[in-house]
Amino acid sequence: GADSGYADASLSFLASSTCGDSAVKVKKFFGAEPPHLLHQFLNGLGYEYLMKKFEKHKVGMMELPYLTEAQMRQMKIPAGPRMRILHEVQLLRQQQQPVQQHH
Repeated sequence: GADSGYADASLSFLASSTCGDSAVKVKKFFGAEPPHLLHQFLNGLGYEYLMKKFEKHKVGMMELPYLTEAQMRQMKIPAGPRMRILHEVQLLRQQQQPVQQHH
């Protein structure tokens, strides 16, 4: 289609944008999300090549916790990355449980 060039342009923009301190200050992983958060997550797992699939289906870090294995299969995510991503999301969700802070 005519908009395939646009997708590539936005991807290179994401790659070139520097991660400033403001992004690091995001309190929750699944909170208000800078667009590169999912990219960092996938990159850390070595799955950055799957980023285009997530973008095509409009899935970001906000949507990731709601993704089922079947939905990821429909998105054409291979079985290995599927299992790993689902597992990592579970771990992240456990870490995001509110923790009582003692002062």
